[in-house]
Amino acid sequence: MTSLAVALLVVTGVIAVGDWWAVSVGARRVEYVAKPLTMVALIGVALTLDATSAAQRWWFVAALVLSLAGDVFLMLPSDRFVPGLASFLLAHVAYVVGFLIVSPGEPAPV
Repeated sequence: MTSLAVALLVVTGVIAVGDWWAVSVGARRVEYVAKPLTMVALIGVALTLDATSAAQRWWFVAALVLSLAGDVFLMLPSDRFVPGLASFLLAHVAYVVGFLIVSPGEPAPV
């Protein structure tokens, strides 16, 4: 793991705690910034890791981007449940493909 990836992971944790705080106290503006920013920082972590497979990295980055979209859809005040659900479904498919790229025919690592 690169030092930049570690730093971004720490930043991700700090932002996530800020998001949890915002949810617990009802600070919607902070939540609207912190929730997506947590995923953006996590995408940064994925992009800066020393990946053994470039294809696997890009499938995981795609999954994280789709998860970000799902978070935003579900966070919006208007009803965007179906697009959010579809985003998370596609994210899970991308994760599965990413796991299968490295070890096709073998059980995916937990």
